[in-house]
Amino acid sequence: MKMKLFTLLTAALMLSSCEIIEPELSGYSNFKFKKMDGKEFDITFDVRVENENGFGMKVKKGSVDVEANNMVLATLTLSDKIKVKRKSDNTYTVPVHIKIADGALFRVLALVASNKVDLEFDGKVKGSVLGISKTVPVNEKRTIDGSMLKFLIE
Repeated sequence: MKMKLFTLLTAALMLSSCEIIEPELSGYSNFKFKKMDGKEFDITFDVRVENENGFGMKVKKGSVDVEANNMVLATLTLSDKIKVKRKSDNTYTVPVHIKIADGALFRVLALVASNKVDLEFDGKVKGSVLGISKTVPVNEKRTIDGSMLKFLIE
């Protein structure tokens, strides 16, 4: 009995002392439209992920609101879970369902003419490491040239 308790405590200490290094995301490419139905559509894109951790990770679900210059454009939802391999530098295909907000296309028309568009991504993503789930808040801000949004109205 004492041996089982000692093993359990040792394992708990080892897991609690594990530092998770946030994976590096880069190289977004290969955007593809899969399905379009009114204001909703599905896309996939590739992203390069460098995971320095000695364990794999799963991204199970997530929902992120997208705003441009404080105007709501869309909600992005992860369509399927993604498994990131341990100690790897790989490219993964990310499936996303996009729901366009009411009036967003008119907002995009105004934004395309802008020299500067402030994008804000706000939401939550749920993942797991070693079977332990955690929800992580997403709050990212990026500034882009408005002309990069032209693909939405073409």
